[in-house]
Amino acid sequence: MAGVVEEVGLGVSQFAKGQNVVLIPSQSSYDSLDGYDYGENGLTDSNGTFSAPSSYLYPLPASISIRSATYLAALATAYHALLRMSLFRPLDNVLIVSSNPISLFLIRLLSLQNAYQIIVVEHHPIWKRLATQFGATHVINPRDIDISESVRLLTDDVGADVVFHIDDQYDYEVDQDIAAPPSAMLNRSRGMAYSATSAISACRTRGTIVNIAPRRMYEASKSKFRNELMMHEVQFVGFAGYDITSLRAALRLIERGDVQFEGLSLT
Repeated sequence: MAGVVEEVGLGVSQFAKGQNVVLIPSQSSYDSLDGYDYGENGLTDSNGTFSAPSSYLYPLPASISIRSATYLAALATAYHALLRMSLFRPLDNVLIVSSNPISLFLIRLLSLQNAYQIIVVEHHPIWKRLATQFGATHVINPRDIDISESVRLLTDDVGADVVFHIDDQYDYEVDQDIAAPPSAMLNRSRGMAYSATSAISACRTRGTIVNIAPRRMYEASKSKFRNELMMHEVQFVGFAGYDITSLRAALRLIERGDVQFEGLSLT
């Protein structure tokens, strides 16, 4: 979340009215006040005005627009996933299960870090185009082909060195009835389990799966997936956001022009 400071409280000297700021992640919540909606990081009134302690905010550099800052959380999360949580090394083969803003910035960062192959799982035409535009080397439509088999073919039967899986994204089982309506082709209750299975089977032995925001993955069949991880000797790491170090790194990437947002629309 980013915005412009409208008012400052008594004793606040590090911020001024009219200054662009961004919300620092992972701050603890505080008590709600009448007339405001309670949130994890602050209070928002009916006009969209956000009230928070000054310690919850970080100044935006003058070179970064508010519009660019709207993508900052996704970029910082991608940075945190790749460079602080994963065991990625240059020339690794990487699989990204499903596409959204976080995975798009993962693709861009992987290109900057010299990944060998960047394989993305996505079926929607717009997201497929964006994945290619950001630097994906291969985009797999999970409605047409088995994910694990495709990754094995592309990696000489080795598998991906690192798999990134975003928990609120679902991949799809191959639907034999191509005439079925879109609503029938996606089974969200099965999609989560299938997505987890695909991530494990597509990962190489002693590879790494990075699960972003692991709220539900493995919940339905913990024992099954735990056994599969052990049998494949796959390391699993998960996290639910990013820290101030990754936020600062993301700001530097934007300032250097390594990641550009102007003219970009993800809708």
